Amino acid sequence: MESLFSKFKAFTEHAVSIHGVTSMKLGLFKRDERADLELTVKDELGEWLIVKHNPQLSQICTAVNSVTSKMGLKRYGTYVLYYRGEKELGNLVSVKLMTVTNSKVDEGRFVEKLRSYFKKYGDVFNLTLTALKMSSFFYTFIVADFVIRNTRKSNYSAKLLLPPLGVKGEEIPYDVGSLFMSVIRRTLNSPACSLQNISFSPPQLGIVATCSKVEEIGEPFKMALSYFETGGELKVELKRVSARQVELNLLMNDFNLATIIPLVWDRLAIA
Repeated sequence: MESLFSKFKAFTEHAVSIHGVTSMKLGLFKRDERADLELTVKDELGEWLIVKHNPQLSQICTAVNSVTSKMGLKRYGTYVLYYRGEKELGNLVSVKLMTVTNSKVDEGRFVEKLRSYFKKYGDVFNLTLTALKMSSFFYTFIVADFVIRNTRKSNYSAKLLLPPLGVKGEEIPYDVGSLFMSVIRRTLNSPACSLQNISFSPPQLGIVATCSKVEEIGEPFKMALSYFETGGELKVELKRVSARQVELNLLMNDFNLATIIPLVWDRLAIA
């Protein structure tokens, strides 16, 4: 198994040894004052919708922030990866969150403190945590159902993930292969696409897939894949291999691995 994580770890450590800093440390979690004015923001981790005046979401994020602070952790950001409110049960909310800290979150303590903190507002069910260490950051992914009986006004602005075309919040986390195949199949409207190979040689990522009923590459496809690039040129080539099938060769010259962290969590491997 070839690990994207191990390759990227070696790549970033090499960058630190030469430059003393990596791109993932250049203001990734600095406060973006534009978030107070704009509806969306973009950073190294992806694109985000700024959600204001949502008392349920504010309450959940405030609870997570409070618990991590009480555990003595320095927090760089809390992000909402998926949010669904039940129409039939207005106080039931399902969420997937990501919080970024300077140290590993103790799962047992976190779960205990979050349940305790939330008792005055409602209940927490089906709570699970997944951890990932990348460079000097610790990512904790939280999946839970919240029943919120009491809400309070808050000025908290939550960052809600705006995933690339072809990616659905309810399907997160993907593995690396299924992530890119979901994007390719849906943006090319070709459900029969199959992955042949993924290669990662920082900062390049190459993908080879075969698809049927694809005649050209449209803007939705290019827009979706540009989500994962820092600014380099996306190269795409179609080669017909049979009467019904084409081979898709894709090369990202400046692939930003950080953008897939909210989408794949700890599944940074290519089988």
